[in-house]
Amino acid sequence: MKTISAANIAALASIVEGAKATGQIELAEIKSIIHAVERERSIAAHVSYVRSKDLTAEEKRTVTLALKNPDKKAYNKMLELADTFYRGDMAQLVPLVVGHHANDFEKRQIEAAAEIVRRPWMAGVKHTAVEVSKIAARLGIGNPTKTVRIPKRK
Repeated sequence: MKTISAANIAALASIVEGAKATGQIELAEIKSIIHAVERERSIAAHVSYVRSKDLTAEEKRTVTLALKNPDKKAYNKMLELADTFYRGDMAQLVPLVVGHHANDFEKRQIEAAAEIVRRPWMAGVKHTAVEVSKIAARLGIGNPTKTVRIPKRK
């Protein structure tokens, strides 16, 4: 179950009213609502994560604007901001977890994290950072306390 904003509820209600009147529904409109709901959920998750960091005034403005207007531009800005911190977390965790994998999956995740830290243009950051955090938690290593920013390079 996902939460939905009042704006998306209104848009969905409008689609339903149109369908009642015409007996037809536009699939593209439904898909648009689904994408908007998913975008809002993703923005909320990124906001929750970045709020655990020591944010600059500009980063705080980015978060506030993303919550006020969760459009595609806000989504991309929050993704970029969160990505910067995920990379920083991995840079702190990788040296602590190298060699402590319990299985091949964990070994691959640690190797992927190390590669992302070495090559900041790589993708797959959030998933890898979450997995490396799980490995660290299993080892009794807490989440990084320092706020480290490593921006993605092209």
